[in-house]
Amino acid sequence: MRTRSAPFIFSTLVGLFSGLVGSSAQAFDFSTHGYFRNRVTFYHDLDTQTPNNSINQGGSLGDNDRLGSIFFAQERLRLEPVMKLNDNISIHTSMDVLDNIIQGTQETKKIDFLSPIVGTIQLPGAGGAIGVTGGQAGENKALNLRRVYMDILTTGGKFRIGRQPSHIGLGVFQNDGNGIFDDFGDTADRILYLAALETPKLGTINAGFAVDFTFTKQKDPRIDGLGGAITGPKEDLHQFGGIFLYDIGDFSVGTFSGIRYRNGKEGATTTTARRVLVDGNGTAILDSKGNNQLGDPIPAGKDGNTLLYFTDLYGEYKNGPFKFRGEYIFLTGKLSTGVAIDAIPFNGIDNPSALAPIELSEQNTAMIHMGALEADANYDFGEIHLKGGYASGDAQPLSSKITQFGFRPDYQLGLLLFHTPLGSSPRIMQENQNGIGNRQLVGAVPVTGNYINNAVYAAIGYDHHLNLDNILPKPKDSKIGLKLITAWAPKNNFDIDFAEITGINTLPRFVNSGKWYGWEVDSTFQTRLWDHFLFDVTGGVLFPGPAYDVAADITYGPSNVAGIPNVVYDKANISWGARTTFLAEF
Repeated sequence: MRTRSAPFIFSTLVGLFSGLVGSSAQAFDFSTHGYFRNRVTFYHDLDTQTPNNSINQGGSLGDNDRLGSIFFAQERLRLEPVMKLNDNISIHTSMDVLDNIIQGTQETKKIDFLSPIVGTIQLPGAGGAIGVTGGQAGENKALNLRRVYMDILTTGGKFRIGRQPSHIGLGVFQNDGNGIFDDFGDTADRILYLAALETPKLGTINAGFAVDFTFTKQKDPRIDGLGGAITGPKEDLHQFGGIFLYDIGDFSVGTFSGIRYRNGKEGATTTTARRVLVDGNGTAILDSKGNNQLGDPIPAGKDGNTLLYFTDLYGEYKNGPFKFRGEYIFLTGKLSTGVAIDAIPFNGIDNPSALAPIELSEQNTAMIHMGALEADANYDFGEIHLKGGYASGDAQPLSSKITQFGFRPDYQLGLLLFHTPLGSSPRIMQENQNGIGNRQLVGAVPVTGNYINNAVYAAIGYDHHLNLDNILPKPKDSKIGLKLITAWAPKNNFDIDFAEITGINTLPRFVNSGKWYGWEVDSTFQTRLWDHFLFDVTGGVLFPGPAYDVAADITYGPSNVAGIPNVVYDKANISWGARTTFLAEF
């Protein structure tokens, strides 16, 4: 279990002056902690669609039901060895064996950025401004060495140097993922310094700074030789942050604020995407049905500069059985996402701008707000939990203004909502050029993913404490709980203007104005046996609202040259799931 003496400070720092420099060094000490976790999970109708004989989308492709039941198991062995050299120096590591690899498969990946047009978009290197660090951390490997860092305790403060967990407040903006139900976790290559000033009457002031080496393209000439260009550190993404936390009695307030900066290489590309296949004259090459088709991946994604200003404010108050916590995050400035997706092969359009990959500009404006509030009451008979929050969204995810960021995925609201990909976006259809049948251009992907974004949400839960001494072997902390969750979208989840995206004014705009996500009911039973073994079973049912209906109002341009038909309405249906967790801590 993770503990935080001051929740704002990065998760594994537990006091700045818990021990001062001793007169004599202690002997070398080695220990390790961690857990083994096995989960069995079942989901049904995450696409919120069921077979519907009255739907024949596009005249030939049937209904919107994409999948039924999903059943899988996964496991993880987490090891966190600590080497204590003396009272002042210690080295910490964190590694995962079979890092949540689904049993019977090779690997899985998290969802990084969700577009209702094409689904998951993996942000390339230039998008390091969004995730603190990229790489393989938390992305499911047989052996995943996550973190190695060194703590140095001095009379003037504490230094932490190396690849280390990053956690602030509730974990909305940066989340270490160290909870026993967490899956990912933020990691930073960081130099961290913290110091404290404690006064008898005025409380404790904690202050410090963090310098992150977030993204690097630099090469070591001893390994790569001098045959290629050596990219200098000016293209790295760095984060510079200041930390302040004030504690007095049962009240804490603090901030982590700073900048993220990267000097990109203008004119360079960051990823690849596919364009419409053309001949030597630039004319689209058609397949046997007369359709435009996509060629091989080509360099795409515009590189540029990033300069983001951010602030994360956190507060906490305790009074008897009550605890209140809140966090607010604001990001603004300019960033280069490097995002590029494949061209959409509309038939009958040979405009060069419609044949090329779709790219965001070299630099985009960011204006992002997020916040969360939590209130808890813990009594002998049970616990009451209240949650609420807001995350800005983006009705047009490929627009030049970035307003969608999302909570870190280990901030978990429920079993289904904003924890699993949900929904099925409208399929955009087009007739084949030979007049026989239809084809799908885009769509039929999840509407929401595993980040809380574009949402105003509220949740209330109650956990009742149980006495199972006469039923289970050495039970502890046994409880049964019920939670109710609901959420609304501040902006439309689906607002795609193909004329704006491609520059072709004859293409239509699709808008789904449904804003209520629905409501979810979760029930949980949890107990700890023999002190070290935890068993948890959670079930959830989602009653979806109009945000998950397959529906779109279409506004056509001056003409409908592309021949895009209307979207046939298909109401969302109930989805549900269950998860069993077996965990042994050591």
